[in-house]
Amino acid sequence: MKKLCYFALTSTLLWSAATQAHGRHEYGRVTEVVPVYSQVPVRQASTHCTPVYREQRDSATPAIVGAIVGGALGHAVGSNKTNKRIGLVAGAALGGSVGHDISKRDHYYEDCRTRHNSVHYRQVLEGYQVTYKYRGRYYQTFTEQHPGRSIPLVVSARPAYRY
Repeated sequence: MKKLCYFALTSTLLWSAATQAHGRHEYGRVTEVVPVYSQVPVRQASTHCTPVYREQRDSATPAIVGAIVGGALGHAVGSNKTNKRIGLVAGAALGGSVGHDISKRDHYYEDCRTRHNSVHYRQVLEGYQVTYKYRGRYYQTFTEQHPGRSIPLVVSARPAYRY
């Protein structure tokens, strides 16, 4: 019990000393609050795409590869000697035709380039310019958060001149 009383007394004395050292707390009545904004540059990337057509050059390679692959598949599908020959010829003709058609297609793609030269500005809230009244006089301060109707003040007294 004595320890608890001793702790409470010590805490009270320390709190009292700290309050006297830093002044007493009072409140000023807020009369005006003006938000303060700043302009922050934001770089914006813009992408520009251009369609590009590339014509395929004449080449017999796709038709030949198509004929070989088609012939091999047609031969593999046939069940007897005659069917294998018919499948080989039909598969080669069809594969060659498909390969030729694919080689004649024009190729289309988009050439896209990104530029980072576009800049726009965004408003960012920096804080508030606060005007408050304390004991008949007006004061101003800057706060990061809106103070509400009153603002806490630390009031302390010190000599005007050093002795």
